[in-house]
Amino acid sequence: MTAPVAVPGDAFPLMRAGSTTIGQNNQSDWSKLFYQGLLFTPGVGGFVRRGVLHRGWLVGTEPQELKVLELGNSQSVQVNPGLFVTHKGNVTAPDRGVYWGGWQGTTPITVNLPAASGANSRYDAVYVCVKDKNVSQDSADPVTNNGPYLDVRSGAIGGSLNINATPGTAGAPPITPDGYNIIAMIERPTNDNTISQAQIIDFRRGTNIVGTPRVMFPYDIANIGTDVGFVLGEERYRPAAGVYPAFTDRWDGTTWRGTCGAVQLAQPAQTLATTLAPGVSASVATAKITIPWPGFPYKIRANGDILWQIATGAFREVNGEINLDSDLYTGPGAGPAFPPPATALGWNNSALANGGQTELRVAAYPGQVISDGVSHVLSFWVLASAANGVNASFYGGLSYRFVAEIIPA
Repeated sequence: MTAPVAVPGDAFPLMRAGSTTIGQNNQSDWSKLFYQGLLFTPGVGGFVRRGVLHRGWLVGTEPQELKVLELGNSQSVQVNPGLFVTHKGNVTAPDRGVYWGGWQGTTPITVNLPAASGANSRYDAVYVCVKDKNVSQDSADPVTNNGPYLDVRSGAIGGSLNINATPGTAGAPPITPDGYNIIAMIERPTNDNTISQAQIIDFRRGTNIVGTPRVMFPYDIANIGTDVGFVLGEERYRPAAGVYPAFTDRWDGTTWRGTCGAVQLAQPAQTLATTLAPGVSASVATAKITIPWPGFPYKIRANGDILWQIATGAFREVNGEINLDSDLYTGPGAGPAFPPPATALGWNNSALANGGQTELRVAAYPGQVISDGVSHVLSFWVLASAANGVNASFYGGLSYRFVAEIIPA
């Protein structure tokens, strides 16, 4: 039998060699094997996903944990209680693994900021961190006790502020120290020592325990285009916002997949209730239907319906079309282009003879997958056919419908 081969890890629980009473497992073992390996979601580069753990404190639909708030007419701010996960060693070696800290309750803590510069503007960043003077990253830190802390660092002054500039440069955010999580950036204009909520930029990001959805904070949602998952089947939960209800997405290893089912979009007001001459087209709803990027690939299902009648003559034809990002009628009767281009998701025509009324109905069936990360606009157009030289009249009110929904792809 060959000898066992030792591996560069650890196991729980262990005793020291030759002892039956003294344990072996240390801070790094618990951080890397238990917290990072089992409890918290992994992040990029082998580190943990750093952020705030949402534990049910809400105002409206916004999580309030570790939110930074103004403290009326002063150069101080308040920070709500909350729990956070950070990682030592993602900037400065050695890698010490995960730290979990914070405080409970509902009473905010006051943090005093340094006075504004009299020469130029700057950013002040508010951080949460865990101090552990037994590890090299914190060994020279002046704090007395180990544990969770709030800290403030100031950026370099500059003639203008740029939140996206290289940290540490003039007018840019400060450099984030190792093991620190930024929760807010504060604009500090020249000689301005009265901090308002409008100057506080929320930088909180959510994290989660493995197997539970990660609640997205406002900064996560604002940067949803760059948000990625790190574990197959990882879920993220978004509070209701704009046209979208609250729902959960799931990471498939490449992209987020919506699990919300079809999402109905509001019908815009009708603006067309008039008579069109032959060959003339018009948009039924000037307001259109806007589809903000939902954060996952989707397909569109839409329906347009409008009542019309012959204004003059014995026979009349009208055409209809539902367009994507093309504020123009492009279908049959509009010119040589047929079939209509890809911007036309659906089209139809309707004919009427010898008076009376009828409906023009257009349907756009799910087909094209949209995954480009930007907003889109749907429009519903009608055309009075030029083939028959009489007018067509369109009615408003209950005779009109233009509805759409997106379906996760």
